[in-house]
Amino acid sequence: MTEAVGGMWGKYLLLAAGALTIFFAALYTLLRLGITKQFTRIMMISVIVIFPLETIIFFRQPALESLSMIAFRVACYLLAILGFYFGRISFRQSRVSECIYDFLIPLTVTLGSLLYFKSLASVAHYARGRITVGDDISSVGLSFSLCLLGVICFSQAVTRVRVAARVLNIFAAIAVLPPVIVSASRGGLAAYFLTSLLVLVVQVYSDRKNFRKLLVYALLGLVSVFVMSYVLAQNALIKEQFVNLVDRFLRVSDGDDQSTNARSIIVSYYFEHFWDFVFLGFPGYAGPYPHNLLLDFFVRFGLYGLLLVVFIYLRSFLVIFRFKNVIREPVLVLISSVTIFSFLNAQMSMTAEFLRFYWFCLAYVTSHFLLKYRSPSVISSDV
Repeated sequence: MTEAVGGMWGKYLLLAAGALTIFFAALYTLLRLGITKQFTRIMMISVIVIFPLETIIFFRQPALESLSMIAFRVACYLLAILGFYFGRISFRQSRVSECIYDFLIPLTVTLGSLLYFKSLASVAHYARGRITVGDDISSVGLSFSLCLLGVICFSQAVTRVRVAARVLNIFAAIAVLPPVIVSASRGGLAAYFLTSLLVLVVQVYSDRKNFRKLLVYALLGLVSVFVMSYVLAQNALIKEQFVNLVDRFLRVSDGDDQSTNARSIIVSYYFEHFWDFVFLGFPGYAGPYPHNLLLDFFVRFGLYGLLLVVFIYLRSFLVIFRFKNVIREPVLVLISSVTIFSFLNAQMSMTAEFLRFYWFCLAYVTSHFLLKYRSPSVISSDV
């Protein structure tokens, strides 16, 4: 909401508010639980993993030593550490937390999406059908951020108990689509629909013997399609960008898509320079942006990055394969959905520094599964 109203300064204010909120929440939790041996062990392991990455960046890629990039990396490291630690804590539900998930989040997302769309419609212009407002708003970043919120709300629409909560969340999941369609960015939208489809299929399969719930899902689906169709039909800008978005998807199958062809050229470029980065990463990280998480790690950090990203991919696939095990726990469904969405989107775009929610959620789910399947001890907290 702040970014929609305030542009660049609103964006920075929003990032600062989010960072401070996470910092104070983590600090409060740590103070309540104490600095345990578990947390100390996690910190030591994290330093061992992170040290080679920062060493390679320091000596091979000084361009990534700017203050902003350092801040982004530190945020990713801290979020991953906190995610792994919090994944080992059993947080008890409260009325306040239920109210936040059931009402506050969907209402905020709905209002923020509408404000965002209104702002975009009045200030944006379009290059090749994609939205651009100088450095203030990126079509890729906009699509990723709003689709991430849409996935969160859709996961809760499917799993929450209260009917009112389901209705509010499904409307919030739909409300993010107008500004995303206007952005004409495909990566976030494709990841959004694939993740939502996975959530829906797994939930339907787990409740296949409950006809009443299946009927509710069918009605929610019909309402969603009706509302989305109505919105598309009412706004000329949305209709125009929707047609453009569909055309961009169709051009992929025709082999006439500029973004897809550019990615093929990028892969070929790095194959030609394979021996320049295979051991210690690409000098200066001066090549074209890889547009893929695996290639990004390999190009930047060489063999060490490849080993690390293979582990990351294996853990991400485990989150997908074990999704059915958490489908009856709404909060874990939310965290797993964010992990899956971010992972899918990272195959098409977004560098590692901008996948902050992915690192937190992947570490959280990984820690939760390790604790559930291998350790009998759970730290309980009322935080």
